Order: sequence, then structure tokens, then C-alpha cells
Amino acid sequence: MDGRYAAPELLPSRINSEHFEGHTLVAPDESYLIFSSSRPEQLGDGDLFIAFQNAEGHWSAPLNMGEGINSPYHEAAPTLSPDGKFLFFCSFRLSPTTTAAKRLDYGEMVEMLDGPGNGSGDVYWVSTRVIDRLRSQAQH
Repeated sequence: MDGRYAAPELLPSRINSEHFEGHTLVAPDESYLIFSSSRPEQLGDGDLFIAFQNAEGHWSAPLNMGEGINSPYHEAAPTLSPDGKFLFFCSFRLSPTTTAAKRLDYGEMVEMLDGPGNGSGDVYWVSTRVIDRLRSQAQH
């Protein structure tokens, strides 16, 4: 407001629940929030949820962003590309492992442990069209 920070305001209880909420992305136009949460409707160990703000300033009930984003593992740290066309997020999902009985040598073991899909967090990206699809499902 006029080049100054406004006083913080607590969001309604439909956003701030008794469950964990964090890693929040606020849309540039403030029309939606994406955050990581451990709500009961999560698919995994912490999912990304989205809530939309209408013209009157009321927030929709948060929606789980679904299987296209979330996994049985933890998702966090949503952010947008500068042009707003892509949503980036971190996921701690594991890549499917091979069931072959082959013993790994040291180099193969290091590659597997240090590589993508090792459960230590990788960055994923999707089109922000997913946000537009979820907006039509929002209940204010």
C-alpha cells in the first residue's frame, strides 16, 4: 500500500486449518494461493492445494491439485515461470526401480543414489492450464 507493507492478516480457517500449511505461492494478481498441506484429503505425504479468491475477496475451499501434480510422496515449493505459463514444484517421489536381480557396481550405485528420482527432491514443471481447470471446480 503506497510503497509500504500492509499489516499481516490471518487467512480464513478454510485456508489455515489445524493441519500443516506452508510453502505458499501467491499469484501475481492475488487471485489464488498454492500451498503444501497435510490435510486428510492428501494423496501422499503432503500435497499441493489451491484456493481461489473471488472479486469480493472471499477464498474458495482449497482443492487438492490432483494426481497430475501430487504423488504418494511430498510435494512442495510451488513457483511460477516469469511469463506465468508454467508451474514449477519440488517432489520427493521415487522413480520406479528395476526388479532385475543384477548386482550394482559402485558407479551404478552412486549414480542411482545421486540421480533424479532418488527421493531427495526433484523439480517438476507443468502448464499453468491446470490452474484454469481447477478454477472452474472452486466452491466459494
